[in-house]
Formats: sequence, structure tokens, C-alpha cells
Amino acid sequence: LIIPAFANQPALPKGIWKELSLVEGDQNDKYQAKMKIRGGAIIPTGKIIQNTTENSLDPLTLLVCLDEQGKASGNMYWDAGDGWSYKKGDYSLLQFVAERNGDKVTVKLTKKTGKYNTENKDMAVIKIITDQGIRQASGNLVEGIEIRL
Repeated sequence: LIIPAFANQPALPKGIWKELSLVEGDQNDKYQAKMKIRGGAIIPTGKIIQNTTENSLDPLTLLVCLDEQGKASGNMYWDAGDGWSYKKGDYSLLQFVAERNGDKVTVKLTKKTGKYNTENKDMAVIKIITDQGIRQASGNLVEGIEIRL
């Protein structure tokens, strides 16, 4: 959710909303819009790139905000980034889930559809947005990545 800098006390949809920053220093800029992540959401992100020939998903980073039940989910579409091969099924739709169990959160890839080859691309960085700040871990999404809160 993007909140313009000029919005004073905007009404937010019900639920958990945590402030999010993707660029260092943006929260100190009074003209910069504020960004929030909804509880229960997983947002896939990548590094800033200069053109489409660069791999923006190296590493893939998943931003996770748990809901009231300690769960979150999200999807990501991935293809070659050029051409029309996606029309022949040469893409991947990935589904991620996160679940809290005690003081640990496990994030994993639970479903993949499509034919795009994502072999050897299962590594990811996970960032859990909490009231106490961001907790981070990395690992293999197929095996599951565990983060201690």
C-alpha cells in the first residue's frame, strides 16, 4: 500500500499494516510516499537493475508480514523476460507460504506451475517485518527457510 506524503492520517483497510522501506533513507524524506505491507502478505522483490538484460532476482528477496494467525502467502510470476514463449507455457507461477510455530517462522515454496526452468534458483533471502524490526535469513525455498524471531 502506497500512502502519499501529503496524506494526513489516511484511513487504512482493516488488519495489520507494517511500515516498509526498500531504499535506505527514504523514511526520513518528508516528500517520499510511505509504503506499508499488509499482514498475511509475501511480496517478492529483487535488486535494482539498469536494464532488462540484468537478473533482478539474484538474489530473490521475499518480504513477509504475518497475519493475526501467524501466516502469510504470496505468488510470483517468472519468465525469460523477453519474447512470446510464455504463450506456450514457458513461465513459472510460484506460490510461497510462511507459518509461525512458536518463536520460529518457516517460509517455503509450496507450488510451481508452468514450464519455465527455475532449477538452481531456489535460494532466497527472507525478511520478516515485525514490530521489533526486520529479521532476516537465507536458504533454499524448496527445503524451507527457518527464521527465529
